[in-house]
Amino acid sequence: MAPTSCFTGQTARRAASLRGHDHSRQSSATPKPLRRPPVHLSVSASSPVSASCKDAVHVGSPLTTRQKREPMPKRTRQHQVASLAVAAVRHVWNSQGAAVDEIKEDYGEDLLVQTCLDERMDPSRIWVQVKGTESIPLDSNRLPTIYIDAEQVFRWARSADIVVAILWDIVRNVGWYSIPRDEFNPTELHKRRDGKFPLTFAINRPFNIEAAEHLAWSARLSHANRSIQSAEAFLRDARAVDEATDVMYFQGLLATLTSDLMIDIGIMTPDGRFTDTFLFTLRRRIGISQHETPRDMAMDGIIHATLNSIRANCADNAASIAVLRNLGNAAYGCLFADRLGWPEDAAQ
Repeated sequence: MAPTSCFTGQTARRAASLRGHDHSRQSSATPKPLRRPPVHLSVSASSPVSASCKDAVHVGSPLTTRQKREPMPKRTRQHQVASLAVAAVRHVWNSQGAAVDEIKEDYGEDLLVQTCLDERMDPSRIWVQVKGTESIPLDSNRLPTIYIDAEQVFRWARSADIVVAILWDIVRNVGWYSIPRDEFNPTELHKRRDGKFPLTFAINRPFNIEAAEHLAWSARLSHANRSIQSAEAFLRDARAVDEATDVMYFQGLLATLTSDLMIDIGIMTPDGRFTDTFLFTLRRRIGISQHETPRDMAMDGIIHATLNSIRANCADNAASIAVLRNLGNAAYGCLFADRLGWPEDAAQ
């Protein structure tokens, strides 16, 4: 039996039409395989895609043009030193227990430090500017001076928060700190707001965990002092205009501020009892007091015991007169007021 074709009749003609030939007219019964005609690609200058492809690799041809390489971003040694210094300073604050955020919008500060005490976050904050260096000689006792725009120092001096400048040597892995607002006279800053001021660092003020603890307490006491004085001023104004509602509000605010501070510095426990150390110091001071009246002896003992608590618990910081007065009056009111009455300075 003769072999039959796979493409017969109408089917063969359709297949042939795909190739542009009618195989029904060919003498051979076996059709030729389908072949795709070669495709030649060319890009003309008027082609709509040619504008975007002029400098690209052409299809089917080697690279004929080379694009000019754009310069890559550079990370200078100065940037590397700055990053290493910021990371080292941040580690010290974290080791002290603080939460630290790196500032993305840089207006003169690199770090925002939020301190805590007994796992409770403080309402105060510390802003830190870090200056990194690797050029301090190992045997040098003098530190480099940094020049800062007067406008920047003026802003720091008026900030409600403490601003700390830290010089960090990435080679020796040590640093030193300075508080700018304590270094300059406000009048001079105001006169020379368009100039620069030298910021110096002392070799005997290293920045380490102990220094971070000292600065945390400094910020804590500074915030307490400012809050207490503000509440006192508002209370005086409320009493002057006889606003009973405001008087009650600011009396409560002053009482809670003072109570929290008494707990922070170790005068009272969180459950409202005076600490054994405070009471022991108070009794011993009253026993040797040279004051004549019981009230004066009691106030002298309270102030002495309060100062002792601050020295022992506040990382070598001191308290303002306003803070001492409120702490003393609050302690006296709890311990002696019912028996001895209020002293005149406390009543005022």
